[in-house]
Order: sequence, then C-alpha cells, then structure tokens
Amino acid sequence: MKIFKWLLSGIGYLVFILIILGIMLWIQFPAEKVRTRLEAELHNITPDLEWKIGSVGLSFPEAVKLTDVRVFSGANEAAPQLVLDSLLLQPDLLAYIKKKNFAGRYTVKLLQGAIRGHLALENRQRTVQYDGTVADIRVEGLKKMQQGLSRSISGSLSGNFSGKVELQGMSRLECGGALVLASGTLGLQKPVLGMKQVDFNNVSSTFNFDSKVLSLVDGKIAASLFGGTFFGTIEPAQGVPGLSQLHLKGRMLPRPELLSAMGDAAVITLVKKQFQDGKLPFEINGTLSEPGIIFSGLPPELNKQLQEGR
Repeated sequence: MKIFKWLLSGIGYLVFILIILGIMLWIQFPAEKVRTRLEAELHNITPDLEWKIGSVGLSFPEAVKLTDVRVFSGANEAAPQLVLDSLLLQPDLLAYIKKKNFAGRYTVKLLQGAIRGHLALENRQRTVQYDGTVADIRVEGLKKMQQGLSRSISGSLSGNFSGKVELQGMSRLECGGALVLASGTLGLQKPVLGMKQVDFNNVSSTFNFDSKVLSLVDGKIAASLFGGTFFGTIEPAQGVPGLSQLHLKGRMLPRPELLSAMGDAAVITLVKKQFQDGKLPFEINGTLSEPGIIFSGLPPELNKQLQEGR
C-alpha cells in the first residue's frame, strides 16, 4: 500500500513539475527569434518568395501557431500574393518515436476555408512527404492571381491531395489528388457561344503535378448552359502564372437554350453535325491569360463567329 501511495505521490509531483515547466516555456517562449528564423528558412526553401509572419506562439496541446502569414512574390512587392489567417503545427510524437523523423499534423486557415493534413520528414530530413484535404476555400480571394490571369474566378474549392517535395531549393515537387470548384463563375475575355462568363455548378478533375507539367484527367464541368468533359496539361511559367501554356481537349454538350441563342438555324445544324456521341469536341490552347478555343471540325470563320456570339 505504501508503495502504491509513493507511486501516486511521485506521479503527482511529476505532473506538477511538467505543468510548471510548461507554463515557464509558455511564458518564456522565444517568439521573436522563432519568427525571424522561420521567415529566413522559408525564404531559403522558396527563394522566389518573401514570407512575413505576424506572430508565433504556442497553442495547447503541444502545437506551434503562426498567425497573419503573408506571402510576397518579391521583397519589394507592396501587396501579398496570399495571406494565411493561421497555421497550426502539432508534432506527431508517436511517429517520431517509431521512425526517428519529424512528423506532424497541420491546419492552415485561409480564404474562409481550411487545409488540413499530415507531413513527415524523410530521406535524412531532405524530403517532406505530405497529404491533406481542402475545404471550402473561396478562390475569389486570390485577387493578385486573378489580376495576373486578367479574369475573375469565383467559387468554393474542396478536395484532397498528397505528394512529396525535396527541401533543397524545392528542386522537385510531386503532387496528385482531386479537386472540385463549386458554385462559381469564370470570366471570359471574349464571348464564347455568346457567353460573356460561365456560371457553373461545379468543375472537377483529378490531377498530377511533377514540377514541370500539371496533368488534368477525367475533368468534368456542369454549367447552367452546358455540360462537358476535358483533359490535358498545363505547363507552368516560372514566376508568371499568366504565361503558363494550356493544352486541353474535351467535349461539351450545349443545352437547347444555348443553341437557340445562336439564332441561325443553318449554323445550329452545322454545329450539331460535328457532335461526337452527342457532344461538340473542342480544344483550348494558348496561355492562361490569353487562351484560345477551337471547336473541332468547324470552318475557321464559323469558329470565330461562335466565339464572338454571332
């Protein structure tokens, strides 16, 4: 019985000491030094970006929390490309004990939504393996990106992803998953089939990215005036997203109200003759900021008329 009492007393004192140590660590947490070091390390990993962290602190249980994280495309940029409301990182102690590598769970809150997942250092701390889910991110908040694309985009982004990245200069990034953009609009620089913008219920696709090419597979779009499928690639342009090259193919099914808006019965008949399995083939090429759409099989002049809505 005495041993049992001593054991309980010992555990009690140990818990008390840990609480006191935790409070001392909380009070004396070197937030400014950590913030400065994190900004420097993030810049080393992504030299094309500048990171500004509003504050760093501890959050129970056993988590580090960053707030007001601003990402700039250059040191002299006035407005940030992206603002993270908060980033919470909670170490996975069990994974560390098993593999002796750092692992943890993260939560990033931004643009009215959140990204949550798990990451782990592998290959002697040279590679980060990661996975996560995206929930309800409002893409209209990406104002700087939309300015670079010369078009407006709105909607709620959700999905999942996984991949890995080599930390040394971000020399290799691999990522794959599936995303859905729901209840939004896509602005068009020039009318297509008379539409000045596309109002859609959802746009979805599985994707794979390997640092050089973004591949889209099994893409689908459901809009008020048409439905369709697509696939293809996007070749990112270094530092200038609007110059990224598009190579997409697909098929769309115009709804009767969209076809009737063309007005000319002969044109409608000619368009319907190009249907394959009930859908109109198309190709999109060019850059993200200036894409061009061609409806396969139609004469160039008619393609031009359809894009202008005439």
